[in-house]
Amino acid sequence: MFPCGSRWPPATSAPSRSKLHHESGRAVAHRLVAWADVVIVTLRAGRLRRWGLDWESVHRINPKAVLLQISGFGATSSQADAPGFGKMGEARSGVVHLTGSPDGPPVHTGFSHGDAVTGLMGAYAVLAALHRRDHDPGFDGEWIDLALFEPLFRLVEWQVIVHDQLGTVPQRSGNQLAVAGLVAAVESAQRDGIGALTFEGRMVDEAMAETARAVLARHGHG
Repeated sequence: MFPCGSRWPPATSAPSRSKLHHESGRAVAHRLVAWADVVIVTLRAGRLRRWGLDWESVHRINPKAVLLQISGFGATSSQADAPGFGKMGEARSGVVHLTGSPDGPPVHTGFSHGDAVTGLMGAYAVLAALHRRDHDPGFDGEWIDLALFEPLFRLVEWQVIVHDQLGTVPQRSGNQLAVAGLVAAVESAQRDGIGALTFEGRMVDEAMAETARAVLARHGHG
């Protein structure tokens, strides 16, 4: 919790971590775990185990708690104890590889969408877990293990499937959508000022080729 009116959260994480090095600090943390509905941790797996804040410990202290564990590579991976940062997650997800001009190098964005998207996806997962808790009499806690690169696959979308199923490595395409659907222009189409096409008052924006042909045929332009 940060005081209202603060422009940016104060640098409290380092002092908090230093207190957890002491038994008294860990005791306070464990009392908070027993009280909380949701526990969020962003430390390496080994350190969480040493401090009794890993899933097994949290679940033992509070069997109904929801634990959101965010790390660089996932809590059960071979790199569970490696440090992780947002920019690393962006690169590992493929987002950086796909960003930029076709004839240029990969480009990082000027903001950390790796951290932001992971936070958003983590919040969605927590809400889903709390919903389940409220409607499932047998709810036995929930462990949400989220690596920084995983939520960014939602941004990469179809490129993951193409690589997995066809073995094709997607490349940078500038500001063009590499799989933009076919939108055919016909004499009766009129531009509405924002780049979309209208057919007798119906707007056709991006669509796959089959869909575009079906729309055109329905309006007598097949």
